[in-house]
Amino acid sequence: MSLLPKSKPAAWPEVPPLLDLPEYRAEHDRLHAFQARKRRAEAELQREVLEAHFEGRPLGEDRTSPGMRGKHVDIISSSPDAALAAKLGELRGLPEYPFGEAETPKANSAIARAAQLLKGMLPAKVMTKPERLARLRADVEAMDAAIAEQTAVLEDLGARLSFELSQKLAPIHRDRLREYFVMCRNLAAATAEMQDFYAGVNAGGYRLRSDLVPAPIATAPLHLGTEDQHASQISAFRRQLIGMGALS
Repeated sequence: MSLLPKSKPAAWPEVPPLLDLPEYRAEHDRLHAFQARKRRAEAELQREVLEAHFEGRPLGEDRTSPGMRGKHVDIISSSPDAALAAKLGELRGLPEYPFGEAETPKANSAIARAAQLLKGMLPAKVMTKPERLARLRADVEAMDAAIAEQTAVLEDLGARLSFELSQKLAPIHRDRLREYFVMCRNLAAATAEMQDFYAGVNAGGYRLRSDLVPAPIATAPLHLGTEDQHASQISAFRRQLIGMGALS
């Protein structure tokens, strides 16, 4: 009796990438916005530190000893400060950092607080350098907390959507596995039949010409084994389907 269903198994459904689902895309983009804001705050912190490092002197000032001046190029190309000066020039080219306060400074969650920092901004007040540094550090901490929460939200959403897809695919997958098992069983049987035949020929003393009767190039069927071998792949496959209720 055939193990295959009487009707042809349903076709595999179209499964869009998670990022094509509006719900997932929105949460994904929110996480990336938090990560981008954190990077921007860290860059601004670095700029503040470098501005203090070079305060009171031009970036190209020659700081070599008097006796050595004229024998070396300036700070941009010859001193340990060269890379720092180049980095400061790069950071100065970034857009102005949005120091404005959130409309509602206290929020119920890190995500809500971070969202307010991203879009609900009031005009920035004039701040001293220590106030700017404190604010930047606070922004980094706020984004860190929001990133942790938002990552958990995205992972939970991905797990839920994956579970829903698994439920949808289960009936189709079950039929397809049964169909695949029958093909593997037939292939295993054909392999065993060929092996038995040529074993008998060899036992009869014949040495067949490999150019006329070459061995199969595809050796994967050999790994299937037979169903009477408990440790074989085909036997394990059968037990799997029985455990699923797909075979009796």
